[in-house]
Amino acid sequence: MAGGGGGDEKLTVSFVDGDSELSNVDIDKNSYVTEPAAPTKEGYIFAGWYSDSACTKEFDFKNTKITENTKIYAKFVANDEKFTVSFNTNGGSSIASQTINAGEKVTKPADPTKANNKFAGWYCDSALTQPYDFSSQVLSSFTLYAKWTAESGTYTVTFNSNGGSAVPAQTVKAGEKAVKPANPTKSGYSFSGWYSDASLITQYDFNSAVNADITLCAKWTSNGGGGGGGPVTPTTYTVTFCNNNETYATVSGITSGTSLGDKMPVDPFNGGYQFLGWNTASDGSGNAFTKTTKVNGNTTVYAKWSEIEVVIPPTQPTDKTASISESVDISDLVKTAEDNGSTTIAFNASGFTNPVDSILIPYSQISSMNDAISSSTTVDSVTLKTTEGTIVLSSAMLNNISTTVAQSNDIIISLSNVTDATDTPTLSGLPDDILSSAVVYDLSIKYDNGTPVSLNDTNTSTMYVTVPISEDYASSVVVFYVNDSGKLVSSCNVIDRGVDTITFETTHNSYYTIIQQPFKDSADGVLTKNNVDGKYEATFTLSETKPDVSAYDNYLVDSFLQLIQKITMASHWTSVEKHMQKVVTIHLVLA
Repeated sequence: MAGGGGGDEKLTVSFVDGDSELSNVDIDKNSYVTEPAAPTKEGYIFAGWYSDSACTKEFDFKNTKITENTKIYAKFVANDEKFTVSFNTNGGSSIASQTINAGEKVTKPADPTKANNKFAGWYCDSALTQPYDFSSQVLSSFTLYAKWTAESGTYTVTFNSNGGSAVPAQTVKAGEKAVKPANPTKSGYSFSGWYSDASLITQYDFNSAVNADITLCAKWTSNGGGGGGGPVTPTTYTVTFCNNNETYATVSGITSGTSLGDKMPVDPFNGGYQFLGWNTASDGSGNAFTKTTKVNGNTTVYAKWSEIEVVIPPTQPTDKTASISESVDISDLVKTAEDNGSTTIAFNASGFTNPVDSILIPYSQISSMNDAISSSTTVDSVTLKTTEGTIVLSSAMLNNISTTVAQSNDIIISLSNVTDATDTPTLSGLPDDILSSAVVYDLSIKYDNGTPVSLNDTNTSTMYVTVPISEDYASSVVVFYVNDSGKLVSSCNVIDRGVDTITFETTHNSYYTIIQQPFKDSADGVLTKNNVDGKYEATFTLSETKPDVSAYDNYLVDSFLQLIQKITMASHWTSVEKHMQKVVTIHLVLA
């Protein structure tokens, strides 16, 4: 594809030991650096790479993109240094700590014991998420934590010390009693007993049988300092539940260190989606939040969903084309989608080992889809998923295809990345340094003999196309319709920008190019060109209909309106003149 060269920005990663540079490497911006071989130093043992000079945070080579010139620090420990490894048995029998020479290994101790529990291993963290590898070298002091699995027919008694010293939980057989633990301590307070409620009203009787999981809360009395000797009210927090960026429920008065239990809200409903639970991150990438999750601060959690996909069974492709079988009952699939609350039926051919960029639809199934969806009150589209991306055909587009295609003719709908294809037209209409990074897709609806389908010209007959893009500029790309000669004709409406995808709408077959928007609004409203060498300035007023654009000869503009639209890439400005009535003069600074 034409458009000139243009390499990625290079950054330098330096590997250092204190103030001494060990090596350096130049890499592309937003790429990952490869971990080098471990350096050596006489009298020392290499202990890893760190992102800070104090060597407190290990550098994550697998998940850290390089966005600026970076130093990565080598950590060394002396050969004769000794470290202490401690064992926290979490209420089990005690295990003596070990003193280990640098570079040697921890001796795995005999398994501890704990009543009504089975020992489940040693872990690196108190949350018990990372098992410890006893074959690894010891290069610092640390604590290992015992994990336990409760035996069947047992219950857990948890102790919330309300800011006091930690008290291990107990596992108690059904019908037996919890053992009263040693009193916790808290600076400035006297312990006043264990209570079965967070409000500290009912004192717990350790002679009572345990027949359910329970949490006991510590009560404290101030030793003075103006507190009047009264009981200490435990800290409470609020948990907010959000669904689709709106507050779904709020639960207040949750005592620090306790869980919600039966106070959890009823699961939300979202038509066409399956509820997967609550999550601490809005994108579902955080930790699950359940009725047993301990609350230690005001917390917001988010509903996590998975689309309920009603799938048209795909055929195994022999080349890059999969097909919809004539034996599939489309009406039945639409009915299933309605029952599930889905708004689409999907043909998913994205998971085949053999890449699929085209889908063949027999004429009989085109007609069946149109009839079934036209009569549905909820299903309004068909989704076609290929290796290259996703095409959603609206009900109006299905009707357009159904009425246009001659009977007994099958069609092939395809979405192909043709950026490097030899027959892709040479792009024009913007400077080469912008077009050099453009990505080109060919979206086509053709008869199975290769002849394009001439669709009826209607703006309501829409396709929605989703394609992958670099996550580095997902928020700043624009999509252009390209004619057969390669000229960028008009920009498409982008309806969604994901982390690494973009979705745009269109009404017809064509080439489409995705380019990074070369201009952005600066804080003072001046448009700034941010990726083209050179600096130019021009001032236009609304009275000018065809200004001097000699400095912009690569833009091939014919009118003031086109100039502004091309420079801003703002296709949604249906009337630029009206939009700019607030500004008499426009200053364009290209730098």
